Parts: sequence; structure tokens; C-alpha cells
Amino acid sequence: MLKLKILIIFFIVILISLIFSNIFPVSPWAKIYGNISGQESYPHRNFNFHHTLLPDSLVSLTSGFAVIIDKKAQKLYVYGTRNGQFRKVFETRCSTGKNQGDKLTSGDARTPEGIFFPTRKFTDDELTPIYGTLAFTLDYPNYLDKRTGKNGHNIWIHGTDKTLKSFQSNGCIVLDNSDILRLSEFIYLNKTPVIIVDSIQWVPLDSSLSLKSEIEGAMKKWENNVLAGSENAEDYIYIIHSAGEKVSRRQFLKQMRQIQTLARHFALEPKDVSILKQNDHAVVLFDQIISVENNIFQGVYMKLFLEKRDKQWLAMKDSNQAAPVILAGSRRCDGLPEGENIPVTQTTGTSRSDQTEPLTPIASVSPVHTEISKYERDIRINTTPDEKAISSLISRWARSWESDDMPAYQDCYAEDFRSRNMDLKSWIRYKKGLYERYRSIQVVVWNVDIKIYAEQGRATARFTQRYTAPGMNETGTKELRLIKIGNAWKISRERMVD
Repeated sequence: MLKLKILIIFFIVILISLIFSNIFPVSPWAKIYGNISGQESYPHRNFNFHHTLLPDSLVSLTSGFAVIIDKKAQKLYVYGTRNGQFRKVFETRCSTGKNQGDKLTSGDARTPEGIFFPTRKFTDDELTPIYGTLAFTLDYPNYLDKRTGKNGHNIWIHGTDKTLKSFQSNGCIVLDNSDILRLSEFIYLNKTPVIIVDSIQWVPLDSSLSLKSEIEGAMKKWENNVLAGSENAEDYIYIIHSAGEKVSRRQFLKQMRQIQTLARHFALEPKDVSILKQNDHAVVLFDQIISVENNIFQGVYMKLFLEKRDKQWLAMKDSNQAAPVILAGSRRCDGLPEGENIPVTQTTGTSRSDQTEPLTPIASVSPVHTEISKYERDIRINTTPDEKAISSLISRWARSWESDDMPAYQDCYAEDFRSRNMDLKSWIRYKKGLYERYRSIQVVVWNVDIKIYAEQGRATARFTQRYTAPGMNETGTKELRLIKIGNAWKISRERMVD
């Protein structure tokens, strides 16, 4: 009798187990964390409940990947797409600036917030051990940062040979060495967006559809204005990446209008469109065909900037505010304490990684030809021929100095030039020696103030200058005294005011 009771209880337990296994095929906690059979498995996935949610910065991504950094959570995520759906493909911990908030100025030990793009890649043999095995420079400060008065040295994403701790950097994003090597698989220079936010706002996957439609509408209005030959079409803020020779704004606008005669024969609308946003600003990435010859397409890769005003998305226009002019890539990391040597051990040539990037869109991504940040934007808004001529002279002077074009550099000066007890010949010899010593020099110029004394044929130009060379980073006010010789302005004196 006892055996029979035990047997009946055993069968009742099995029956109850079967009933509950059909009602709850997996643990309720497993459902919350997404550990359901059949879901994709990604490395470092600790918060799988976000599998059904998406960072609100990701509006559309048709190819490639996007990196999202959550400063409060000290997390880095990488998203891609599969069959038109967003997928998180990588997640890891990171360390950002030791001070909270958005970066405003150099030395504030904060990590900037915004949409950035990696511009250079440095490998183990180019870095000191403190920066780990790999590093990427970001394009901070970008145009929007400069427009709002933010500054600072280049911000990097890099590894570390030290134990990773939260909020330990001076502004850079720091990863374990193994994680930055993994991250590098998802990064394509000048194309992969890196979105840095204070805290990610997670939204349902389908919530971006209406926003995508709004931004695509704003992009279409921009395109229509360009094709219609609108007189202010040059004022829109966009960056053109071209393969080979630089494509200027004017050339781009002209080619866009000319190619419309072929619209009946070819699909010429923007392709491979991706949309990223942060707060009231957005960046649209796309490929654009600009010419067709013998059925061969020539295209450019573009970034269009938009902003939300009065609840409406619009393509941004130049605000006519002078922005800093960065004419060469800096190799100094804002994560370095002031006064220390730069972390890069090689200062010449292009890193091997820049020459071996795989895959290309319509046009290969070559070094960025960033029209909006070139000094010609300032030249266009000046009002008098003399101001334009002096602005052009300053631009030519800075470029020739950085590129070691000594004939062009010398041509900026008057024959009777004097500075620091040197005449022109001694000055040029001195500058040649500096270039031979450093090989990598950057000159950043902004806040240009020009005063012209027409009757005397003289002028002064004062501006803020940041001079960067290996082991050196100096910012101060420079003054150029100029004289007019014939129809050309020349530099007769040059000095640092402070």
C-alpha cells in the first residue's frame, strides 16, 4: 500500500511538471534577460533586455556599424543591421573622463558628447604602453563644437596596459586592450559614427520610423534646393569625401545640376543612407553620384548636418561664425596631462592601417576634404577685397608652413621682413630647421581680427593660434603686420602678443 501511494505521488509530480513546462517554457527571468533559445549570441552581452530596445541616437543604418558610448553606465555598444533590423553585435565596459558633463574646454578632464568619426588609427608600434595596443583619433572638436565655442585637443579611443577603472581618463575613451582590438573590426575611418552620450535613452525598435521620415523629408528639401540652383545652396553645412582630387562645394553643386539631365536614364538619388541623431542635431551619411560618363559612375561620400528648429528638421546653414581652422591631423591626445610628451612614437608618414582599410562605398574614403572647416569659409563672408586678400594670405601662410612648402611660405613675406632679430633669409632658414626637426606640425587659426589702414597701405591681423609639434602644444595671440606691395599684401612683421 505504501509503495502504491509513493508511485501515485511520483506520477502526480511528473504531471504537474509537464503542465508547468508548457505554460512557462523558459524561466520568467530568462525572458527578461533575453536568454531564449534561438536568440543570437554576442560577446560581452550582459543587458540582453535591450535586445528589444534601441538607443534613440540610431535612426537608420543601412550599412556598416555605429558605436554608442554611455558615459554614466561606462559602457560601449556597437550596432549593425541584418535584414533591415538593428542588431547589437558588441558590448563592453569602458572608462571616460574623470569629471562629469560635456567637454567644453581643453584640460577639463571631460569626455565630449556628440556624433564623431574616427579619423586616424595608430598601432602598437606607434604608441607608448600607456595607450595600449591600438588607438583611434576622433574628429573632436567638430563643426558643431566649434560653432558653440567648445575646444580642446583631439579625443581618442585607445587601449591601456593598466587595470581599467571607471572614470579614469582625462577625456579619452579607454578600453581594455583585448576590447579595442575587437572594436577595430567594426571601425571604418571617416565613416563609422561614434556617438557619445551622457546616458542612453532606450526606445522601442519601431519608434524611429516617424523620425526617419521627417529627416528624410528635410534631406529631400536640401536636395531640391541644390538642384534648383538656390543662391544660398553653398551655405548648407555638409562634408564631401572624395576619392583622389578634392571636390569643392562649387564643383559639387555644378555637377549635381548637370547630372539631372540623366535622371530619366539612371537612379541618381542618394544611396546607402544612414541617419544618426543626438538631441536636436542629426547627421545624414550617404553616397551621391555626381557624374556619369560612358556608363561609369563617379560618386562622393557625404555627411549632411541637420538641426531641429520650431519642431521641424532642417538642413543646417552656416551661421557666419568664424570657426577654428584645423589644417592637419594632430597626434596629441587630450588624455595627456599638460606638458607631457605625445604618446605617438613615430611622427612621420601614414600609419599602415590608413593604407589597408577594406571595402569602399561609391567613392573610396580618402583623407577628409572638409569644406566647412577651411578658411575659405571666412574669406567668403568678409566684405572688402582687402579683407578677402588678407584672409587668403593667412590661409596660404598657415598651409605652406604645415606642408613645408617653403617657396610658397616665403612668398607670404615682404623682402624687408624682420622678426626676433632675423631678416627674411634668416627667418626662412630658421623655419626650415624647425620643420626638419619636427616633421609633423599643425597650425590652428581662429578669431581673426583684421584692421586696415588704407591710406598708409598697411594692416594688422590678430588671431588666436595653436601651434602643435611633437612634444609641444602652445596657444596664444599672434599679430601680423602687413604692407601692400602693388596689389598684394605681404607680412612685414610677426610676433606673439602673449
